[in-house]
Amino acid sequence: MNAAFITALVPLAQIAEVSDVLDDQSMERSRWVVLDADLHPLEQHVIHANGEGGESAMLALADRYPPGTAS
Repeated sequence: MNAAFITALVPLAQIAEVSDVLDDQSMERSRWVVLDADLHPLEQHVIHANGEGGESAMLALADRYPPGTAS
């Protein structure tokens, strides 16, 4: 994950200012959001506590967004 992404904690209000990607989404559970270089969300989903599932999700994201292509 560290080779493909920069991890950041961003307030939901800041994401809501630039995108509707989180509209109508439950905020009862933590979510991951992939942002482009201009901080516009590309996709999001609920974070699952299963370590193996989390690893699979990160590997799939790294395949979809190779370094330098998420802008």
